[in-house]
Amino acid sequence: AIVSTFCGALFGFCLSRGRASDFDTIQNMFLLRDFQLYGVIAVAAGLAMLLLYLVKALKLKTVSGQPIQIVPKVFNRGTVWGSVIFGAGWALAGGCPGTFLVMLGEGKLLAVVTIIGILLGTYLEALLIESPKL
Repeated sequence: AIVSTFCGALFGFCLSRGRASDFDTIQNMFLLRDFQLYGVIAVAAGLAMLLLYLVKALKLKTVSGQPIQIVPKVFNRGTVWGSVIFGAGWALAGGCPGTFLVMLGEGKLLAVVTIIGILLGTYLEALLIESPKL
């Protein structure tokens, strides 16, 4: 738990320093006025790819000794619509789920409204998966 808390705090610090929790920076990214966050996203994606490659190549195991299995996800139409909704929400609210936790940590209390929306949206998605005839 201590390592996870430290890693989460370090990640939040990096997001904050990279201005990923600043509404104006996010707005300017979507308006194609500021490309700095695209660099932050590219570095994060590249690091994730490298680390996943190392996990597979070194056949790393979990703390409990279980093999780590990286299974590709099956593509479906819901992924496209979910991506569009996620991007629209990101543009309208001024952040993604991770950055809203950083905003809350920075004392930006308006983030609470969006965090509640994220939780309600996640709950609604779970309901739709369980009973798709809603």
